[in-house]
Amino acid sequence: MPERKQKLSRREVLTKFRTEEILDAAIEQIGREGMERVTMDRVARRAGVAKGTVYLYFKDKSELKTAVLERLFSLLLERVEEAATAQGALRKRLQLVAEEFYTFASEYSEVFRHVHSPGGLVRRAREKHGKDCRNELLALVSGIFSRAVESGEVKESDPELLGLLFLKSIHAVLVRDVYKRDRDVRKDARFLIDLFCNGISERENKKYD
Repeated sequence: MPERKQKLSRREVLTKFRTEEILDAAIEQIGREGMERVTMDRVARRAGVAKGTVYLYFKDKSELKTAVLERLFSLLLERVEEAATAQGALRKRLQLVAEEFYTFASEYSEVFRHVHSPGGLVRRAREKHGKDCRNELLALVSGIFSRAVESGEVKESDPELLGLLFLKSIHAVLVRDVYKRDRDVRKDARFLIDLFCNGISERENKKYD
């Protein structure tokens, strides 16, 4: 039998609601004015709560920013998990995963830029809390390649290595877009998936010992 989820108390439900409400306001504030202009007062006004209420859930701005990153990591994982477990051929599943990454980076572009800026609080928070997220993303994408290997859709390979290469490639394209805004990211995504599915040679692939 499936394990029953523990029912939250009324207080826990309220805490969860308030926390998410404040984090959503902080994310919106970052998107409008940038990470450095975020203050507890501005976030409180955007969330429609008293400044003191924000301090009930987050002791300072540093903790709030870290919580924002944790929430975004969680949202990204949910989206990628749905894409990675979809039915269909390898190309389709990789395309869905790529779409989720690029859509996510576009929706939260301001946060994404700050996460990849050198130094600062956000980078340290990413290093501290992003490891688990990266491991879970790797497990999801590796699972796509593992199923493709098992079904004979691709040749015998190391699914984890393929997953790592795919994620690193996706990440590289996204980071380049931060600094080269004129790039067609979706076109780059299609090229990346073609590269994984077909290789780069115009000639028929040869088998080497």
